[in-house]
Amino acid sequence: MESGYRHMVRGRDRIVYLDHAASTPCDARVAAAMAEVLARPLGNPHALHHLPGRDAAALVVEARERIARAVGAAAEDVVFTSGATESNNLAIRGAARGIARKTIVTCRTEHLSVLRPCEELAAEGWRVRYIPTDRCGRLDLDGAGERIDTDTELVSVMWVNNELGTIHDIAAVGRLARARDALLHVDAAQALGRVPIDMRASAVDLLTLSGHKLYGPPGIGALVVGPRARERGIQPLLAGGGQQDGLRPGTVNVAGAVGLGVACELALAGDASAALGTRIRAWAADLPGAHVLSPADALPGLVAIAFEGIDASDLLACLEGVAISAHAACHDDPARTSHVLAAIGIPTALAAGAIRISVGRSTTRDELDLGLTEIADRVAFLRTLAKGASHG
Repeated sequence: MESGYRHMVRGRDRIVYLDHAASTPCDARVAAAMAEVLARPLGNPHALHHLPGRDAAALVVEARERIARAVGAAAEDVVFTSGATESNNLAIRGAARGIARKTIVTCRTEHLSVLRPCEELAAEGWRVRYIPTDRCGRLDLDGAGERIDTDTELVSVMWVNNELGTIHDIAAVGRLARARDALLHVDAAQALGRVPIDMRASAVDLLTLSGHKLYGPPGIGALVVGPRARERGIQPLLAGGGQQDGLRPGTVNVAGAVGLGVACELALAGDASAALGTRIRAWAADLPGAHVLSPADALPGLVAIAFEGIDASDLLACLEGVAISAHAACHDDPARTSHVLAAIGIPTALAAGAIRISVGRSTTRDELDLGLTEIADRVAFLRTLAKGASHG
């Protein structure tokens, strides 16, 4: 599969795309399935009184079945959304709506679409507790056990951290949540296709998925709502026509749903980026003043590295042929250092020089080496400039 990003022009004949944690190029097989849907004269999938509507509904049902098989859930549990941010908000605020104010347990290294709804609920009277982490962002399970009590309504943690690649022991958190009769919500946007996911085996009640994080289309995602979450009466965020069992009103995006379903099915083939991740770590080990922030057992294809004495925004600005990020692409202030790095205790000066390199299905070794060489050259250039300025 050719990456849609590989031949973008910006000052050179191509850009080496090493930012798959921010967004993945849509797989050609996904795009073909969506094009076929868009070329058909389909009706509204909720208009079941005529054939064009029933044809559209059948495609949505098939997409739900593909997604459910990929995550160990039932097809009727899949609720389509616009993406991970909406899914996370629906899981957190939807679980909190209509019940007495209780406790939510999360972690300070979560995505902002989890942290901010929790902060809003705290302002409304909910108690929010944060599970501590170590220097690599790993959850302190003893600390989690202390914070999840019988007053806890919801626990929300991500499967794979989007900035560090840290993989959380979701099954262990699931056991703690079930022991206290709390719901467990997991943001799996970075996880599907990279780590095995089984909602039932891991005691997950709500699972967030995002199309553009797994070689599917942007603008489509899903919240998989398990039976325990439905029994608790999770509420919609939007008022409307009552589609999708009333949990997410609005007409389902049929082509997007089909694309997400195909992407989830393809994700079951797994990720072969381990060798490239090892190559990135070895490259960083040879660079003076470079610190690998991701733990050794993190997601292989996502490596966070901090450079002493370098401002990451300056580094990104002078890269002509490489696409990487300093932190999550959806951060509201690109100039501000990462809240994730602050949460795990990385000094501000070092965090300011942190970047995230993330490879994908189509990344080749030669392509990666070309990108790493330019990054090293630009780091050396910025250090030379800083040295000259200090002597001036």
